[in-house]
Amino acid sequence: MADMQKELDFFNQNKFDDEYGGPIDRNNMKKWVIHFNGPQGSDYEGGKFHVEINFGSDYPKSIPGCKFLNEELLHPNINSSGCVCFGNYVWRDGYTIIDLISALKHLLKKPYFNSGYDDPQVRDFYNADPVAYHRTVRELVEEFCKN
Repeated sequence: MADMQKELDFFNQNKFDDEYGGPIDRNNMKKWVIHFNGPQGSDYEGGKFHVEINFGSDYPKSIPGCKFLNEELLHPNINSSGCVCFGNYVWRDGYTIIDLISALKHLLKKPYFNSGYDDPQVRDFYNADPVAYHRTVRELVEEFCKN
């Protein structure tokens, strides 16, 4: 089991300027909320994202559970409840919260359209009209991801 205080200290020392957060409750260091900006050059740029992270008892051997708390998102690897499916992402023992945030940002910038769908309609929407798909993603970010 990871020492979550050390993980928090590591996060605070190594995070990017747009990243902040930590444990929801100091009595439960396994449940965090992290905040970060959408990655530049993506449809999510300009948005502010809030992710609940649940570290399992075997962390850092396995990837923590992640759930976006933003009211509405359109993404093939984020289901309607906000839960993240990392698709083909390979988590390695010893990765840290910094690696997890990097993976989340990468997923926003480069979705996996071959795995992790909550609803095949997302994939079908993208395949039928990529321009409308990207426009809709940007509109949702503008409306629901500014705070």
